[in-house]
Amino acid sequence: MNFFKKFLILAFFSLSFNAFSLGVGAQINIVPGFSFNSEDEKASKSTGGSEETKAFENFLLEGGAAFTLKTDNFPLSLAVCNDWDFLNNHFDFSVTADYHFLEIQTGSFSSLFAGLGGAAGTTLFTKDSDLKATLNLAPRAVFGLSWIFYDGFFEYFVQGAVQPGFSFFNDTGHTCDFSLKIPVNTGVRFYY
Repeated sequence: MNFFKKFLILAFFSLSFNAFSLGVGAQINIVPGFSFNSEDEKASKSTGGSEETKAFENFLLEGGAAFTLKTDNFPLSLAVCNDWDFLNNHFDFSVTADYHFLEIQTGSFSSLFAGLGGAAGTTLFTKDSDLKATLNLAPRAVFGLSWIFYDGFFEYFVQGAVQPGFSFFNDTGHTCDFSLKIPVNTGVRFYY
């Protein structure tokens, strides 16, 4: 590789990294929700299960943490999340991407934001003593508040989302679950 090509590559990366700051941080997740599976009703009828047990199994209460990324000049935020469902003993791993199409400055340090995005991930659980996994896909509508301090170096944010989704797995045939999750997150990012 000649000197001119090396110089162009170095100049491109230098300009790219100076054109925006990358926010890197962590967030805490609380995710209440509801899940519906047509197989639940069939199983409850065939085993004589109580309606109370069936209803409890449909509620979700997840909690966990995430690694989060965001740029300061392009309104896209990414998160890699791991959550534990406390009620049903499921482990979730997901990736979210949100585009903030609305950002309103509410003060010198604070702003409101809203956007749309998506989530994709997997859920690990045991069924009949076997480890099972599902594929989860969901669109998201996000909204929240953020506060920027120290000349754009530090961000604190609180956000919520409405996330209707579908879970697919192949156990004894194709099964599709519908869920409605309401993730609530709070976290920090440091911009470099």
